[in-house]
Amino acid sequence: MDTLTGSDGSNALAINAIKSLFSFAVKFGYMQINLGQALSAPKARDELAQRILSEAEVIRLIDRTTNRRDHALFRLLYHAGLRVSEIVALKWEDVREVETGAILSLWGKGEKQRYVPISQGMYQELLELEGHYQGKDRYVFRSRKGKNGTVPMDTRQVERLTLDAAKRAGIDGNVSPHWLRHSNASHALDNGAPIHVVKESLGHSSLVTTTRYAHIKPGTGSSQYIKI
Repeated sequence: MDTLTGSDGSNALAINAIKSLFSFAVKFGYMQINLGQALSAPKARDELAQRILSEAEVIRLIDRTTNRRDHALFRLLYHAGLRVSEIVALKWEDVREVETGAILSLWGKGEKQRYVPISQGMYQELLELEGHYQGKDRYVFRSRKGKNGTVPMDTRQVERLTLDAAKRAGIDGNVSPHWLRHSNASHALDNGAPIHVVKESLGHSSLVTTTRYAHIKPGTGSSQYIKI
């Protein structure tokens, strides 16, 4: 533990991994004493509130993006609350048109499939991207390294583009695609979305995860609902 450097969150992750290893070793007879029980991971500060953009910031980030592909990319990340791994893996065969827009078929963490609706306006913007007519097996957000949409964008490329877009919009911080996902959850709950709908849409494994977004908005508290 004394050799660890970095944030409390990184250190806690490393220590908990060691504790898990010791528990495994004892359970299967490789060790007789669980030395990991003597270790205590530091409490990591919850910085989720600092990773949620305001609606105005999100709009500014998207509107100041002039590249057609990147504009649709950022808009969909926020609009549907997608993980960066999900958006780069999205193919045209995963986008099914419906009367109200389209339904995205996604594979999230743990190979869990879910279906996320998008609006007519969002769907129309996707249709304006280059290559949707070249085959259902082609990627929606294609890399320029491949031909005709056969190669997806790289997640690191999306992360770099998002950070650059945030800087253009005058937004401080190490903004990543996941910030747009965080913002989707927080804004949807603020605007009255049922918590179970947000949970299923974002693919959270537990309602506890979704509930975090309902209690972290800075500047809010019970005092605002007290009359005196």
